[in-house]
Amino acid sequence: MIKRNIPPTRYPYAVERAYERGMKQMIKNMVHITLQEYDRAIKMNIKAYHADADELTFVQRVLQLVRALTLNIFSSSEITNLANTFVSGLNLFNMKNMNDQARVAGVNPIQHEKWLNDFVKSSVTQNVGYIKSIQSQFHDKIEAIVYEGMKSGTSMKEIREQIMRTGKVSESKAELIAVDQSGSIHGQLTKKRHEEMGVSKFQWLTAGDSRVRKEHQNYNGKTYDYKNGANGKFPGSDYRCRCVAIPVFN
Repeated sequence: MIKRNIPPTRYPYAVERAYERGMKQMIKNMVHITLQEYDRAIKMNIKAYHADADELTFVQRVLQLVRALTLNIFSSSEITNLANTFVSGLNLFNMKNMNDQARVAGVNPIQHEKWLNDFVKSSVTQNVGYIKSIQSQFHDKIEAIVYEGMKSGTSMKEIREQIMRTGKVSESKAELIAVDQSGSIHGQLTKKRHEEMGVSKFQWLTAGDSRVRKEHQNYNGKTYDYKNGANGKFPGSDYRCRCVAIPVFN
């Protein structure tokens, strides 16, 4: 009897990176506008600030303007389009991978999935919230930096550098979101589709690099059932997990 070589479950690195790039570009544009307005209008008023209400009120108005201007970058339509493109890309990537496995195993390919629309909508909504939080947290931090700088006499250069560092922190958050959501959504899709194929067991496979948790290293290469998982866990269920489930066909 010829042994069937089932295609491995693949991690969606390209989809993850595209999502990360999309968020980072929005962040770069937001930081650019913020620095532009800082250099144009805020800096001169910080220099003149001596607990004067007029200067403080003006800076408050400019910061509100900056927040409003970046709403054009983080508009509801732009955010939704990015999140939808990401989740749809993950779904297509996963579906092809699962269908390749089903075909080689002699299982009927994936066709009607009544649960999929609700799953996609829920995942898009969740990611829209994550992206919006980046913009909101950035501006909250920038306002704190500017007000604290005005009170404590921080140099104009240092305040500007703090704004730039805050932008880098936002980019790091985008990276974390992209990795976490790619692994989580891909893992959920894999589990659901494997079970619908009749697969009851899977082999845990890590990404094989230094970022893999010690706990997941211990799971690597071992077989678990989809009812209980590995101590109740499945590939992608932990934060930023990039592990995948290899189907075990009977």
